[in-house]
Amino acid sequence: MGNPALRPEYTHGLSVNYNRFHTTTYRTVFALLNVELTRHRIVTATTIDGAGVQTLQPVNANGYATVNGTVSLSRPLRLGSLTSTLNLTTNLNLMRGLSFINGQTNRSLTLLASQRAGLNATLANSAELGLSVTVNYQSAAYSLIQRSANESLTTQFTAHVYYPVLLGFGVSTDFTYTVATGRSAGYNQPYALWNASVSRSCLNQRGEWRLQVFDLLNQNRSLVRNTTDTYVEDVQSQVLKRYVLVSFSYNLRRFGTDTNR
Repeated sequence: MGNPALRPEYTHGLSVNYNRFHTTTYRTVFALLNVELTRHRIVTATTIDGAGVQTLQPVNANGYATVNGTVSLSRPLRLGSLTSTLNLTTNLNLMRGLSFINGQTNRSLTLLASQRAGLNATLANSAELGLSVTVNYQSAAYSLIQRSANESLTTQFTAHVYYPVLLGFGVSTDFTYTVATGRSAGYNQPYALWNASVSRSCLNQRGEWRLQVFDLLNQNRSLVRNTTDTYVEDVQSQVLKRYVLVSFSYNLRRFGTDTNR
């Protein structure tokens, strides 16, 4: 059903950020906090009759709010003779929503939190090594559903290596292992994604040929949990699995040259 009395939404927001870089220790700190409050939020009012027929109508409601926060820390780390950088990033998203079911107010509280820790190192021969772990937590609670919050936990372990070899050739590979818990049956499938490539620079470092193989183990999956004001759903989508790609790139930029010549 339509609603000719519908009013436009108004969102009031406050954003605060902080940056600091230490020139002597090369430590970096970044923090961001964003708060938003929406007046006359357009939400859905659902009416379900005895035959199970649902009637939906957009209505205005107050009380919708979101809070987003990010904190990122970076610092050099000495591991023997290795030059490395440690990165820590924390993200938090809290959303308070509401809807109406058969005239009753259904309030929701959704929490999305993630923590990532990564270590990047450069070896003496210009080889690069990266290791990281990311943990994502999701929960959603609804006032009209008297049960524990829908909670899920997803963890990703990632490693990547780049190694330069002779004659302008370079070899790189990355590996990601994903494991999830708390989702619906059949959606907690662990899987590994392994990619590899061989590249060669040419034309005075401006061009590059690259041979890439994606998903060597043929296990790639798309498993996503969506949380809304009224429900939680787990979705699996079709994705492209193992394939080979040959590409050529050329850099047209020329910095520091004399434009009068």
